[in-house]
Amino acid sequence: KDGLEEFSPNSVIVDIQDAGSERAAALDITLQVLTANPDIAVVFGGNTEMGMGAANAFATIDADPAMVAVYTEGWGAEFYDALVNDPAYMKAYATGPSVPIAEISITVMADYLLNGVPLNDIETVQMQLVTKDNIDQFKASWFQ
Repeated sequence: KDGLEEFSPNSVIVDIQDAGSERAAALDITLQVLTANPDIAVVFGGNTEMGMGAANAFATIDADPAMVAVYTEGWGAEFYDALVNDPAYMKAYATGPSVPIAEISITVMADYLLNGVPLNDIETVQMQLVTKDNIDQFKASWFQ
């Protein structure tokens, strides 16, 4: 939400919902939000299941894929298909590289357990944005 406000200050957030990491719930919730706000152009799904549910909602109402976009985190064959096959409601996935996530996790916990360093509320890792244009560079590692 903070990033959207910073990088797209003219955007309007019309609703924030939690689908409990469930695809079917995300589909239902997104359909309800689209009924109340038919001009929605972008949905961010907080995880893979919710992102795919939102994309399925756009498909259910036969939205024009050139006019709407879903963004989420994800990887794998299903997500590849959602990016490259028509209709492509999914426009991008943010994916975190596993090694840096593991390194930060181990370092933070070791510092806490061994040295009493307090835990932060948030630890950040540089994410990679996977789109239709760059997905081929990630594909080999996903489908091994």
